[in-house]
Amino acid sequence: MITKPCPYCGKLITPKSLVCSHCQKVNPFVKASRREKAKNVLVITLVAAFLIWMIF
Repeated sequence: MITKPCPYCGKLITPKSLVCSHCQKVNPFVKASRREKAKNVLVITLVAAFLIWMIF
């Protein structure tokens, strides 16, 4: 299992854990991936809307 140090307390956590089990702070690695997914969904939606607009 891959672990990374928590940026707040330094204890080792898994990148997929939502919060650090030691300091209970939100894992910033998880936030980044959720942000990227939301950005990708937005881009795909905008491209699809543009293509539909171009067809009609």
